[in-house]
Amino acid sequence: MGHNETYTLSPEQKSAFYSKMIKIAIPVIIQNIISIGLGVADTMMIGKLGEAEIAGVGAGNQLFWLFWGIIFGFYSGANAHAAQYWGAGDRKKTLHVLGMDYAVGATIGLLTILSTYLVGDKLLWFFSRDPEVIGYGLAYMRVACFSYFFSFLSYAFIFNCRVVQRLTFVTSANVVSLFFNIFLNWVFIFGKLGAPRLGVVGVALATTITRAVELIAVIIYMLSVKDHPLRAKVSELFGFSREFFKKVAKTASPVVITEAAFSILASATFAIYGILGTSALSVIQVAEVVANMAQVVFFGLGNAAAVTIGGALGVNDDKTAYEYARITVKLACILCVIVCGTIFVIARPVSAFYDFDPTTIELLVQVLYVWAIITVPKMLGYVFVCGILRAGGDTLFTLYVDIGGNVLLQIPLALLAVVVLELPLPFCILMVTMNDCVKLVIFIWRFFSKKWINMYNKAA
Repeated sequence: MGHNETYTLSPEQKSAFYSKMIKIAIPVIIQNIISIGLGVADTMMIGKLGEAEIAGVGAGNQLFWLFWGIIFGFYSGANAHAAQYWGAGDRKKTLHVLGMDYAVGATIGLLTILSTYLVGDKLLWFFSRDPEVIGYGLAYMRVACFSYFFSFLSYAFIFNCRVVQRLTFVTSANVVSLFFNIFLNWVFIFGKLGAPRLGVVGVALATTITRAVELIAVIIYMLSVKDHPLRAKVSELFGFSREFFKKVAKTASPVVITEAAFSILASATFAIYGILGTSALSVIQVAEVVANMAQVVFFGLGNAAAVTIGGALGVNDDKTAYEYARITVKLACILCVIVCGTIFVIARPVSAFYDFDPTTIELLVQVLYVWAIITVPKMLGYVFVCGILRAGGDTLFTLYVDIGGNVLLQIPLALLAVVVLELPLPFCILMVTMNDCVKLVIFIWRFFSKKWINMYNKAA
């Protein structure tokens, strides 16, 4: 497709595109609302215990974010292939991608548990020097780590359900698990119904039980629905060749490196903010969860775009894929305005839920206002990378830009703001966001260059 070619979708094509986007995006949005909503419930309940407790859980989660980054990276990169295989009607290869996801999920889940017990206490020291915060963080980690093994396996199935557009059950299961988890939080955190009062350990225990039940439900569902596209024999899942694995891993590896590096550098930034004290850590923990709740629409848009664009590219319809991407960008810009305004409106009411001292509450309000502003470059960048560029297989380029920007800009800017200029936390966050602005400009250029389109075929 030439750079100067123009191509317009017919009304029927646009209608089919929007229908498919809604069919995929709405369940994904609901799933993310549930997942992040649980994070909101967790932080609100832990917030009733105190700032040290919530800071400890936030610090403890930093190791887990690394493994989540690896899983999300692999699943995203691999499922870009799955979307194209499914779009081309190749169920066999779609199942092979699912089998790869299961194998990687189980492996990373075991590594999560192992690393928690081997180096968890040492890693916490990087985020806080407060012994109380470290104690809470370690107690939380040593129980919560088991929940990730269950999550990684169930998430492999859920992620691929988006590809085959069978999301009703998994979305319903997520809704049930949210309320079940919140109920168990109430029981174990505060010692209700005769249970011991476990505090931060109660949060971890509730999450682990919920994730185990969720995985069991997924397995039962998968085995009982005989016409489900992802129901398969073990040989169908794991019968892929070494060459197939290498092909998919070649695309997924840059995404894994990108997401893992993003998690590491985000944790490093979190540690730098920790220099400002326990209040800063607790505020960042709450603000990220609240802002993510407002931003879930972008997660749905990005996932839906990846599937629809990938499906078009799977049948070598580059022109239609590019028009799908153009519409996605327009939708993302509209959502930025809506989400930015929403965060501004909810900032003060949400902050009032937490039992922090007045100074910390005011700091949380200010940080949420800042988060409303930085939503624009962050979420537009997310849609370009996860929804568009990766769908075309342009994973190596996004790897270079993401890691380059985060290493050369994010960490130096954080150190400059916190250590050298000693700015207040809201201004530190604004300065660090200059990294996202620079990367967004590069992603926009890459999008209009059209070099990202069907990189799989170009590599062949």
